[in-house]
Amino acid sequence: IGDVTTEPPVTTEPKVTTTEPKVTTEAPITTPSQPIGDAIQFVVGEASGKAGETVTVPLSIKDNTGIAAAQFTYEIDGGLKITRVNKGDLGGSWTHSDKTNGLQFLSSDGENVTDDGVLGKLRVEIPEGTPDGIYYIKLSGFEATSYDPAYDIHKMIDPSQLVGVAGKIVVGNPVETTEPKVTEPPVTTEPKVTEPPVTTEPKVTEPPVTTEPKVTEPPVTDPSYGDVDGNGAVNSRDLLKLKQYILLAVDKSAVPNGDLNKDGTINTVDLIHLVKLLLG
Repeated sequence: IGDVTTEPPVTTEPKVTTTEPKVTTEAPITTPSQPIGDAIQFVVGEASGKAGETVTVPLSIKDNTGIAAAQFTYEIDGGLKITRVNKGDLGGSWTHSDKTNGLQFLSSDGENVTDDGVLGKLRVEIPEGTPDGIYYIKLSGFEATSYDPAYDIHKMIDPSQLVGVAGKIVVGNPVETTEPKVTEPPVTTEPKVTEPPVTTEPKVTEPPVTTEPKVTEPPVTDPSYGDVDGNGAVNSRDLLKLKQYILLAVDKSAVPNGDLNKDGTINTVDLIHLVKLLLG
């Protein structure tokens, strides 16, 4: 009887279930960023259509603390085009610029719209020949004002309190192209990083020691130092002569002592040395 009880605990079956849930984690990668905190949210909705059609995408406002006007820009994928914006359920009017990709909302009476709901309706044209797929509409660059009835003034809303939530247009019947691309690349990137950084460190420390002290040693003890024209005096005349030689390429005999730093050439470096000498 004791021998019969040792066989049933087989542990190999549960390993099969660990490979399946990985497929379901890939879909959320394509979703837009989510709103943060308790900011006013401008939320682009969803729509579906075919190439050559025009669809309506709702643009809603959520967590609305009150706005009288708002403006922002949009990006839209795949050559799709916003042709106009109609007013939503909260009244007001819209202005659209396809040159700047700008959208502007104004309340109907200049006072605050305080409800949540559909603020506008985007009319989006899907061009002929647009491939089946998912195309996102993203909002950014927010500015908005609120009306303060106590002081009868409009105030700018802090931009950090304005966020956009992207929406999407599904064109045709998109094939599931996102799943196989996520799982393969991370395998080959890890082993190649560890080798190169070992040889770069010891080569950097040696050369900077010998270059600095050689620049600061003009022959100050030479009595001719600074006497560019060799007349026995160091003054503004020498500065003029040196400038003339450098800029006008006059005869070098006019500046016999022009090479102040003794590097074999007369140039602006010597001019700087002379200026410092004259300034003391």
